[in-house]
Amino acid sequence: MMALLWRGILLNRGVVSFSRWLLIGLVIACLAIVVLSYGGVNGRDPGSALLVSMLVLKLCEAKTYRDGMVVVLLGYFVAAVNFLFTQSIPTALWMLVQVILITFVMMQLQQQGRVSLPLPQLLKGASRYVLMALPLMAILFALFPRIPGPLWGLPTESNSARTGFSDSLSLDNFSQLALSGAVAFRVQFDGAVPPPAERYWRGVVLWRYDGSTWRGRDLDQEKARSKAPRFDYQDTTYRYQVTLEPHSEQTVFGLDMPIKHDGVHFYDADYELSMERDVTQVIQYRAESAPRYRIQTQLPYDQIQLGLSLPRSGNPQSRALAQRWRREYAEQPQKIIETALQRFRQQPYYYTLRPPPLGQHSLDDFLFNTKRGFCEHYASSFVFLMRAAGIPARIIIGYQGGEMNPYDDFMTVRQSDAHAWAEVWIEGSGWVRIDPTAAVAPDRIELGVEDALGLESGSLPFQFRSDSLLRDVVRLWDAVDNRWNQWVLGYDSDFQKDFLERFGLDSVRKIVITLFVLFGLTLAAVLLWGLRSVRSSRRYSDVERDYRRFCDTMEKRQLARWPHEGAEDYAERLARALPQHAALIHFIGKTYNRLEYGTLDEALAERFHNACRRARQEIKTG
Repeated sequence: MMALLWRGILLNRGVVSFSRWLLIGLVIACLAIVVLSYGGVNGRDPGSALLVSMLVLKLCEAKTYRDGMVVVLLGYFVAAVNFLFTQSIPTALWMLVQVILITFVMMQLQQQGRVSLPLPQLLKGASRYVLMALPLMAILFALFPRIPGPLWGLPTESNSARTGFSDSLSLDNFSQLALSGAVAFRVQFDGAVPPPAERYWRGVVLWRYDGSTWRGRDLDQEKARSKAPRFDYQDTTYRYQVTLEPHSEQTVFGLDMPIKHDGVHFYDADYELSMERDVTQVIQYRAESAPRYRIQTQLPYDQIQLGLSLPRSGNPQSRALAQRWRREYAEQPQKIIETALQRFRQQPYYYTLRPPPLGQHSLDDFLFNTKRGFCEHYASSFVFLMRAAGIPARIIIGYQGGEMNPYDDFMTVRQSDAHAWAEVWIEGSGWVRIDPTAAVAPDRIELGVEDALGLESGSLPFQFRSDSLLRDVVRLWDAVDNRWNQWVLGYDSDFQKDFLERFGLDSVRKIVITLFVLFGLTLAAVLLWGLRSVRSSRRYSDVERDYRRFCDTMEKRQLARWPHEGAEDYAERLARALPQHAALIHFIGKTYNRLEYGTLDEALAERFHNACRRARQEIKTG
């Protein structure tokens, strides 16, 4: 749009095109800017920037019809580039508008040397042509063989920023995410839906703590590709399909604890699900989880040491408190755990989105002074206390919660549901999930973020507040967006196979035959529509009808129009034969040409209609 505006300003100032040397300089400058900004020209972002730059430069030098058509064709490519960044419904609708406008420009270019049609008529024609192509597009989308991978499979740049889940944890991570209403993923369960207390969506396991940030342990490639250790679980399981939104990390999420998965590349020794590459587009996978389980009742020595590791210094008050518990409850880890949770329950700790700033010894400051924090504060301090008390512990980050959408059968998990909890290792019991946040704000687990925050929920986005008038609208839009993800973005080779088998198309041969038949029928329909349009255009318009009636009257007077004779030549001959009506006949001949081959003038057409009727009456009776 800015390029068109710029081009319009230049034309208004009499600048038809730039000099060749200036254009060469601009090309070099654009190339240099792209290389310096992106480190090269390969990839989605630099390639898109380069394509847009070339389009603008081509627009600046365009002088001929051919130049204009090149700009139009480049415009179609630039419109398609939108889908490399996002494939949402608004993007698709905006692209449809772009394609209509580009087609409108192309039709306007093709009017050169002809009588120009009115702009509304051209825009209507462009819209009609694009809409005519939609059925063919839908047929090709449904039947054309799908290749493995996403609909738009160009990899995203690794440095592209995206707000959302992170694979590390600091004391301000999730309180910021709680303000985001963005969808993290959607889940469709095959049967029963887990109650709120069991909606823990396992993500990343964090072992290493440097005094400010928790991170996962460094697994080499061989270990990362190894399967998770087997574990015991009760018979009750949940089967479900996850539609995960892009978050530019390899992590994917499963209901704690995943026992089976399909469509996920890795399930490592820490029971983490992950993909081979960063998730930069909407993906789908299936899993089965057991809410009651027992994992790793025996733990290797190196993992025990890793689960006890702490920085050499820092947070002395927390260390002293944990060591006192260790002396008081020697060999009683359950007692130490319960004592820590009782501290959170009985003392004035608060669950808040606005924790105050913390000092150098952040966990000491939180535990003994401010006592106000979000889930990361409680998980971090609890794991620190457990390790200092001699109990192996680690942090799990993922999501907790999810809301069933009343407009479809999917559960929506949002970024605001991001959560951190702890796992402690007890000999004979294995890793046990402990959520210290539940000790402070049990409503967070049972009812969600809004109820847990109480008065602070007013700072949440409107879609989370139960008093919001737009909440139902948001839910309805979520349902529509989810169907788009399932049917369009999720239409992979497996989905296509299942979909086509419903119609008996269970072989490549049948699909190819059907494709050709439908293509032929569509082509025939387009041709019939084209013939109908031609015939419609040849049908007598009001102007043509009036003129033909006038000619019929002249023919009855033995003054028929010759096949090769134009309207004005015919009028000249009639005027010589009927001099008493010469002025009226000349008006009819000239006005007919003007109305038939020029811009339609309603007032002039009305005068033409009256003149033809008057001529028929006067000449017929004359």
